[in-house]
Amino acid sequence: SPRLKIPGFILITSRSHPKHGMVTYIRLELKNVTEPIPTTDDGFTISIRVGDLAIYNVYKPWSFPALPPSNHPAVYFGDFNSHHSQWGYPSNDGAGKQLAAWALVEDQCLLFDPKQKGTFHSARWRKDYMPDLCFVSMASRGSPLPVSQLVLDTFPHSQHRPVIIHIGLEVPIITSAPITRWNLHSFMAAIEETIGCLPATPENFERFTKLLKKVAKKNIPCGYRSFFTLCWSPESETLLRESEASGDPDVATTLLESLDSARWLRWTEVMENMDFTHSSRKAWNLLRRLGGAAPAQHQTPSITANSIASQILRNSKTIASRSTKREVKTALQVSLTQCAPFSSLSETFSRAEIDTALSATKGGKAVGVDGILPDFLKNLGPRGHDWLAALFTKLF
Repeated sequence: SPRLKIPGFILITSRSHPKHGMVTYIRLELKNVTEPIPTTDDGFTISIRVGDLAIYNVYKPWSFPALPPSNHPAVYFGDFNSHHSQWGYPSNDGAGKQLAAWALVEDQCLLFDPKQKGTFHSARWRKDYMPDLCFVSMASRGSPLPVSQLVLDTFPHSQHRPVIIHIGLEVPIITSAPITRWNLHSFMAAIEETIGCLPATPENFERFTKLLKKVAKKNIPCGYRSFFTLCWSPESETLLRESEASGDPDVATTLLESLDSARWLRWTEVMENMDFTHSSRKAWNLLRRLGGAAPAQHQTPSITANSIASQILRNSKTIASRSTKREVKTALQVSLTQCAPFSSLSETFSRAEIDTALSATKGGKAVGVDGILPDFLKNLGPRGHDWLAALFTKLF
C-alpha cells in the first residue's frame, strides 16, 4: 500500500489486525540487518537483528503477552499499555506489575526520564501518559547499554508522540549561549609594544584612540564556542577513537564514567571555592546560571525622570539680581588672589593614581564619545598607564 511507504526507509516486516497492527522500518543505508526472528507471542513482537544488537518492536493491546527471551545485547521498545509508578503512573495495574517483574528477572533497564514529556497526550483528558517504553539489557560490567531517548512534539493526526532512541555511545555536547568572550592578553601585549612610539600629548589623543581600536580589532576575538563537551581531555579523545574502532561497550562505559568523575570533581572545586565575603559577583552569577537565584524585583520609583528634568529646568531659569552677580564675581576674584601659586593639584599624575582610578571603573559599560570601551583602558599595561598619566598631567 502507498500509505506504508516512508521515503528513505524500507518496510522489513509487519503484523496486521482488524483493530491494531505494527510495522518495522529500517534505513536504506543499513546493511547488516538480519531478517525477522520468529517469535511465539501471538504476533505481539517483531524481532530483528542489526549487527550484534537484537531489537524487539513490542505492542501489547489488552493482555500482557509473553515477551521473547533477551539475547544480549537487546533493546525492547513499543507501546506496552501498562501502568506502573516506575514510569510515571500514579497507580499500578496488573500488566504493569507483570512488566516490572519481567524486567527484574530478565535484568532489563527501563529508559525513563520524568523530566521529559509523556509519549501519549490524551485529547479527552488533556494529560500526558507514558505507555510507550524502552528497555535495554545490561552490559558486561553491570551497567545498561549506552542508550538515550528524546520525546518529540505532537505528531499530526495521532495522540502518540514520536520518540527518538539513540543506541550506542553518545558524548554529551553542550550548546553555549552566544556571549562574546574576549582574550585581552594579546591586546595588552600589542599596546605595550606600540605605545612607546606615540608621544603623550593632547594632540595625539585621537591617534591614541585609533591605536586602541585597531589593536582591539586585530587581537581580541569576539567569538565563542558554539558546541563543546565539558571536561573533555586527551584521554577522552583516545577512548572515543578506541570505542569507534572496536565497538566495545565497555570502552564506551569507561569514557562516560571518566567524564562524569571529572565533572563531579570540577563541581566540587567550584562549590568549595565559592566565597561571598570578598566578592559575591562570581557566586551570584553562578547561581543565576543554575537558575537558583530569585528574580530581581523592580520597583517603580515615586520620582520620575520627567519630574527631575522639570525641576532642573525651573532652577535654571531663576533670575539673579545684579547685586547677587556682583557679589559672586567679587568673591571669585578674592579667592583667586588668595590661592597659592603651587599646590598638590599642580603635581604630575602618577601611575598609582591611574591604577586606582581604572580599578574603580566598572567594566562592561557602553562606549563614550571617543568610542573606547572601559575594558580597553582597564586592560592596559604599565606603559599604557604611564602614557595616560602623562596625558592627564599635560591636559590639567
